[in-house]
Amino acid sequence: IVTHNNAAGGNDSDSGLHLAIEPSTGKIVVAGTSVDSSAYDKMTLWKYNTNGTIDTSFGVSGVAISNNAAGGTGDENARCVAFDSSGRIVVVGASTNGTGNFDMTLWRYNSNGTLDTSFGVGGIVTCDAAAGGVNDMGMGVAFDSSGKIVVCGACTNADGNDDMVLWRYK
Repeated sequence: IVTHNNAAGGNDSDSGLHLAIEPSTGKIVVAGTSVDSSAYDKMTLWKYNTNGTIDTSFGVSGVAISNNAAGGTGDENARCVAFDSSGRIVVVGASTNGTGNFDMTLWRYNSNGTLDTSFGVGGIVTCDAAAGGVNDMGMGVAFDSSGKIVVCGACTNADGNDDMVLWRYK
């Protein structure tokens, strides 16, 4: 059993929501949330060696945290994580935007826990109002046969109902 507490610097909950095994090393990357000192969830990645110890060469002491990817100051979370064919870590979830709604958020990290700045804007892509409403949420990520990123999730439409959404990125 491995546990981790206070990754974002708060004294509250840390939650792992999905994991992926790095194909080349067998190391484990866990994606989820950690509550910061302001009581907001932050998208958090933890990387563990195959023996369960934290990989201190990843991020900052084994942890990578995203804060305000969509421009807001609220919650941010990861729902799914995967490795692409180049060994980069792709994470999908949501981040609070400047109006207080969620934008689907896609992060791409290098294997050392730094954002891949060649992807999107500083390693991050967001999407707002895919179904003409608010609160876009990425929930799953995979790669098509040409290596493009495919994300599934939901967006609240103008009628207040959730629509299933598929996004595809280079």
